[in-house]
Amino acid sequence: MLISLAHATLLDLPPAALVRVAQVAGFQAVGLRLIPIGLPDEPQYAVADDPDSARDIRRALDETGIQFLDVEVV
Repeated sequence: MLISLAHATLLDLPPAALVRVAQVAGFQAVGLRLIPIGLPDEPQYAVADDPDSARDIRRALDETGIQFLDVEVV
């Protein structure tokens, strides 16, 4: 069974940091919120517009072995 950490659980963490936390906490996968849904004061991680952020996520996934399961949407 695959157990995934949902980004909404720790939305204040940037995606790459969430990947690393998931690994330390014993999860096998993450769901990342890469598109803001319009909540008040919601952190925004504009990965599509930020190649460095996308590379950071890829590096974190590669280094931790965590799987990218899904993109969180509402």
